[in-house]
Amino acid sequence: MGGRTDVTTGDVTAADREQLAIRSLRRGNYLVEISRASPAIPSGTAIFGIPVPAPAPSAPVHGTLDVTALGSHRAIPFQLTGNRAVIGRVSVHLEERFEEIDGTPVQLYNGPDRRIIPDRR
Repeated sequence: MGGRTDVTTGDVTAADREQLAIRSLRRGNYLVEISRASPAIPSGTAIFGIPVPAPAPSAPVHGTLDVTALGSHRAIPFQLTGNRAVIGRVSVHLEERFEEIDGTPVQLYNGPDRRIIPDRR
């Protein structure tokens, strides 16, 4: 049917929790959004030609969203008063760093010596 193949869900029919997992994220910014399961019918809508009155506003929903991404964990409290809300952003970026391996320092090229790591023969 198309779409992503690396997304899994859990507890989707539970009234008090739901899980969503994405196995791989590319670099970029991702908005974290929550929404109500059944949004209110907009006012002025007609069903079979009969106008439907505007529904009463839904009660606010409070909760905490636990987000774990690339080893970092955040608990984000939220209050949903409308049909949907953006409550966070996940930023995925690449950082490079040099680390020593077996106590041997990594050396960048800075002259005629063309070895990166000394030969240990």
